[in-house]
Amino acid sequence: MMQFKKAYLFLLDKLKNELPGWLTYHNLQHTKDVVEAVQYLAKCEKVNKKEYTLLSTAAAYHDAGFIEGYHDHEEISCRVAKKHLPDFGFDDKDIERICELIMVTKIPQLPKNRLEEIMCDGDLLYLGTDKFEKISEDLYKEFLKKGIVKNRKDWADKQHRFLKAHHFFTKFAADHYAPKKEDNIKQLNTSVHKK
Repeated sequence: MMQFKKAYLFLLDKLKNELPGWLTYHNLQHTKDVVEAVQYLAKCEKVNKKEYTLLSTAAAYHDAGFIEGYHDHEEISCRVAKKHLPDFGFDDKDIERICELIMVTKIPQLPKNRLEEIMCDGDLLYLGTDKFEKISEDLYKEFLKKGIVKNRKDWADKQHRFLKAHHFFTKFAADHYAPKKEDNIKQLNTSVHKK
C-alpha cells in the first residue's frame, strides 16, 4: 500500500538538509506549495483516491532533483523517486506514473491527460494568485544567481514572454486563476514601462 505521508515527510527532511541554501524559489516552501496546490486542484477536479495519491507524491518529488543539480532536475527527481518510493509501498507501475507526472512539469508543459494537466497547473498555480509578485522576486534572485538572467530588464522580458505563452489546462484553474494571472501580467507591464 502506498504510504504518501511517510514518503512526503521523508522527502521534506531530505530537502531541508540537502538543498543548496541559495535556492530562493526551488526550495522547501515551493515543494510544500505545489503539493498543496496539486491536492486542491485534484479535489476540485474530483480524481479518485489512487490518482490523488499519485499526484500528491509526484508533486512532493517533482523538484527533488535540485538536491543534485540545476539542469535536467526532472530526470534526477525521477531517479530520487525510483530509489526511495519502493520503501514506502509504491510499486514499479505507480512509480512510472509518478515519473510521467514529474516529467510533464518540464517547460514548456505538454500534458497529455487530466492528471498531467492537474500537475502542470499545480506547479504554476501561483501565477494566478496574490503571491505572484513575491514568488517572482524569489525566482528572479535564483535566476540571477545562476546567470539565467543578467539584470531586471532581462528578467522582465523573460517573465513577460513566459506569462504570455503560459495557460492553465484544467477547467477549474482556467476559470478561477486565469483572470488573476491576466491582472498580474498587466501589473508586470506597468512596472516594466515605469523602469
